[in-house]
Amino acid sequence: MTIFEADRIRPSADDVALLAEGSLFALRLQSFGPEQEGAVALGLLRDICAMLCEPDDHAEPYVTAQAMCRVAIERLMEIGGSNYEGLQAARAEVSKSLAAVFNTDGTLKSATPVDGLIEALDSLPAFPQKVDVDSALGKAIAKLFHARTAATKAAHPPISALGATQMVLDAVDELGTPVPETLTAGHPLTVALRELHKTRSNEEFRRQAVFDRRLEAVGAAYARLCEMEKQQGAYRIMQLTTVVHNETGQPPGRAEQAAFKLWTKQYSIGSEIVHPGREASAMTAVAMLHDCLALIQELVSTVVDQAPEWVSLGTVTSPTPEQIQKVNNLHNPAAAPYLFTQFVGWEWLEKLDSVRLLPEEGRWPARPYFERLANESPVRLVEWLNKKKRLEAIWQSGRGAAAELVVLCRHLGAHGAALVADALKKHPVGGVRAMAVYWAQETLPEHRDVVWVEAAVRALSVGSDGSVTDSWNIRTVLAQLLETGRTGDRQLAQRVRTGLAAVLASHLAVEGVRDQLQISDDLRAPSLAGDRALTGARLAAAACIEFARIELSEARTNLADRTNAWTAKTLSGWERERLIAVHLVDAAEIAPADASWWKAAFAVLTRLDTMTYLTPDIGQFVQMAISICEPADQADLEAALTEGFGPVPGPKALQAACAELADDDARLARTLASVLGGTEALAELLARTRPTCRSWSGRPLCSPCGGPSTVSRRWRPRRCWRPGARCWICWPSSPGRRRLSTSR
Repeated sequence: MTIFEADRIRPSADDVALLAEGSLFALRLQSFGPEQEGAVALGLLRDICAMLCEPDDHAEPYVTAQAMCRVAIERLMEIGGSNYEGLQAARAEVSKSLAAVFNTDGTLKSATPVDGLIEALDSLPAFPQKVDVDSALGKAIAKLFHARTAATKAAHPPISALGATQMVLDAVDELGTPVPETLTAGHPLTVALRELHKTRSNEEFRRQAVFDRRLEAVGAAYARLCEMEKQQGAYRIMQLTTVVHNETGQPPGRAEQAAFKLWTKQYSIGSEIVHPGREASAMTAVAMLHDCLALIQELVSTVVDQAPEWVSLGTVTSPTPEQIQKVNNLHNPAAAPYLFTQFVGWEWLEKLDSVRLLPEEGRWPARPYFERLANESPVRLVEWLNKKKRLEAIWQSGRGAAAELVVLCRHLGAHGAALVADALKKHPVGGVRAMAVYWAQETLPEHRDVVWVEAAVRALSVGSDGSVTDSWNIRTVLAQLLETGRTGDRQLAQRVRTGLAAVLASHLAVEGVRDQLQISDDLRAPSLAGDRALTGARLAAAACIEFARIELSEARTNLADRTNAWTAKTLSGWERERLIAVHLVDAAEIAPADASWWKAAFAVLTRLDTMTYLTPDIGQFVQMAISICEPADQADLEAALTEGFGPVPGPKALQAACAELADDDARLARTLASVLGGTEALAELLARTRPTCRSWSGRPLCSPCGGPSTVSRRWRPRRCWRPGARCWICWPSSPGRRRLSTSR
């Protein structure tokens, strides 16, 4: 035996000193626990130490020592109590579900008479020519018959099934009393049974029905148990969590709960040693005593007791294995927040357990340390996060952990774009999206690439929980997207196009937004009135139009490319037509209308009947198409307008429409007629641009409240279109005298 081996078969001087009378450890342990459980554990530990110092005085000192260590730590864990009803109930549910499916010998039970009948059918290689009452199939039929008869008498709903099984049940319900001893080939029940047997004997059916459907209950119960154990830990860990929480006043996190597993490990060692075939030696007994003392010291020491050691650890830049183990095994939740404000260098990151370093739901003690590393070398830190499934562990920890990581990405800059995008894929909810918006705003322009655009678009889109970004933030990031697309290459511009359309589509999917946006006067001048979703939709629509205008005026991108993101799949219905119509107005003001312009214009005009309301910006588009149309294209324009609006009204229809207007409307009509140069132009303008007048076919247009617009003045526009006007306001929600706009 070497001198080192001799040291390991007797308790060390440090362990003996811990248990000495008057030591700080002994004083803390002596008073630990509401019923002096610590005093009992201290007495056991002193007896163990004495036994291992003088093993020759005992018959089985090493087995006894390890068994007593188990008792000592158990007494301390029991301070946490045993009233964990949730975990116990989940375990009981699993047992109950298993008992409903399996017999005590492990075979499957027949849960219902229908299952018994199916089991009997499954056991048959071929359906018999006749069914005797004493056969397994006959008994199953009789049992099913009596069960359904009893259910009918008790006014309970009868057992139901699908397909071929329902045919059997219907046939059973029609059986007389008693059940026939032999079923003939033409008996309705025999026919139904043959059909059921044919279905279940099919190879494809049997392959897909390998797992009995009753196991679904077991699986659901087991999933609930796993989720509870994942959240709260195993029974012993839950006990220690309660003990530490009560002693420190702070709930332990996952890192502390991972350290608690060392208690269950020592408990298992002490339990195994009492079984036959498990050998105990001086070295294993001394090691177990040492490990148990270290764990108990972590449990009973106060912040004041441990503060000097924490301060010393905080100054270390090249930790030893013992120091790494010390930090990994910390029990006090107050330790990690202090230490990670002090740690520097990369060795702690490379050597500590991931559970001690990664964020969790609602807390991340290591974030100050990670922020320092991110400022020092963001690339290296991102590489570390992408290894060993660390990101998967963060996503599984919940939305709070994902939000914490996105906060760190504000220090990573563009290097964190992929992390932000991934976080939004896994948890597209309010907290994560809010942090992502702040990250997007702080990213420097030169670092905004395709990945940044993807992350920014996900941040601005409506979350899976219905959360919506506030108007200031969405307007800011939309402006950044426009600038990124303007200064970037073709690939980046295309990604911005599709991204803006995706943001608009996500807001339109919110209930009520689509209806409200329909009555917005001009998509180019978004109002901030209304809720966040409506405001976001207005801002996103304006951004789509603005980016298309920028691409035309600065990059001279063709019309098809400028509008290729506004697809029917992304923006189905009137939104796509209206975006194109408004952009065509902008395009005509920048450059002369070409063949592609007229092709798109005719397509929009023919589909104007799909719009519930003809808004002023659509009216401006129609008026522009009329005013710039060349004589050679007038026939095509008239055909498109006729298809979109119906036939042109005659003088009588125009007089009838004007008669329904109020006196101020008549004055307005005369003013417009004088400006436009006659009633013919007025008729076209009223029919195309006034939501309160009748269509060309004479059918009243509907107001937003559902009735004809001429019934109430409540939903008439307060400001009407005039040549050159670009300023519009939304439809008013209260009646008031309408007046001609004098502002541009």
